[in-house]
Amino acid sequence: MTPIVENCLLAFCAGVASVGYGSGLAWFLRIRPNLGDHGILGLLVVGFLGCILHFAVALSTLVQAIVLAGGVMIAIASWRDTRSHASLGLAAVAGLCIFVLLHRQAQGNYDLGLYYLQAFEWNRQFPVVAGLGNLHGRLAFNSILFLIAPLTDRIESGWVTNLLVTTFVMLSLWSRLRQLDASDHRDRTQYWFLALAILVVVLRSSGLGILTADAIVVMLVVYWVALALGLSRAEDQRTVFALLTTSAVLAAVVKISTAPLVILTMVLYWFHRKEESLGAARVWAFAGVVLTAWILHGVFLSGCAVYPVSPTCFPELPWAVSLQQAADEAMAIKAWARQPFEADFARVLQDWSWFLPWLKKASNYRVMAFLLVGIALGAAALVFAGAKSERQSRDLVVASAGLAVCVAFWFWSAPDVRFGLGFILAASLVGFSVAARRGCINRSFIRTHLES
Repeated sequence: MTPIVENCLLAFCAGVASVGYGSGLAWFLRIRPNLGDHGILGLLVVGFLGCILHFAVALSTLVQAIVLAGGVMIAIASWRDTRSHASLGLAAVAGLCIFVLLHRQAQGNYDLGLYYLQAFEWNRQFPVVAGLGNLHGRLAFNSILFLIAPLTDRIESGWVTNLLVTTFVMLSLWSRLRQLDASDHRDRTQYWFLALAILVVVLRSSGLGILTADAIVVMLVVYWVALALGLSRAEDQRTVFALLTTSAVLAAVVKISTAPLVILTMVLYWFHRKEESLGAARVWAFAGVVLTAWILHGVFLSGCAVYPVSPTCFPELPWAVSLQQAADEAMAIKAWARQPFEADFARVLQDWSWFLPWLKKASNYRVMAFLLVGIALGAAALVFAGAKSERQSRDLVVASAGLAVCVAFWFWSAPDVRFGLGFILAASLVGFSVAARRGCINRSFIRTHLES
């Protein structure tokens, strides 16, 4: 019983600290986020603090206690900003405790033993080690998850960070859903997306994984799309745009394959650049500082700004990994994503012979069928019901086109389904949302497909 109580208290303290740091960032950005948004902002701040501190000290238990205490004190000082969400906060605390009591703590996988736990322990016991990637290439992967986790989690658990992201995304989506008017046709696509996303989050929450970046970015991509669909009609566009930017940056530094979200955020900003209410200067400045610190941390680990992308490496640095190691690592990722367990990576990448085995394996993932059904229904709704409906909102068009590009980028680079799960799931939900908005499908149809 003692480990369960300890895990519950740790998750609670980490959650409160994240909300506290999120409140501080919200004050700096001059925005008014909801409780879940505070938590997402706070996790980015915790990651940034971990990155900065790790240049000088190990992220030890003492450092963790100091960081969490600082966040809790800020949360107490800024109670006025979050007290209106007290009921949601109590629900979140109850949900955290119930999850801790019911969660299966032994959900391991190959990468967990290979480098997840290793990276956690290196960061917990030592400051950043220049050239650590020479010891093993996987230790050069500069995911900020391994800087957040030592400050919010402990190695005996490993799933607290994943739990916090899921909880905060759920609270944010639920809060936004309550504010929308389902009878207003302008809000219906976002309304359906939020409703479906909440259901998906609930269904996925039983398997969060341990130190799993893939599970975190799935939640962040869905969160980003939910925000993007309502940017034009938002009463507080400054807040929504700041959350779009910070969530895109957080997703990118957790897993670099979601970097297209940052580009999509820039595209959205271009379309809204004449709207002074966005107040983009502060959020761009903060995003730039976070990305700079993260890139420098990566340079220390491997000599590459973004390992294993060879053009970003600086081989003249004395601790840098070789360009050949970075190229081999990139080749291994691309080949494994196409045809796992094939040792001859060059042969896999030389032609398209991998495609049919990949297609057979990918078809076993139900999310792929979900994607095809969602796209088909969304396209049919636009074609057959579009003539009698208003022009599509710019945000919907940008989000849909952007997701299409992201899915294409995933397929071209490393088409392992789990690598692109966030983009695939979000694209599916957009299709279902458009179809539901047009009245082409009803709730029972959606529920049946989601539960399957």
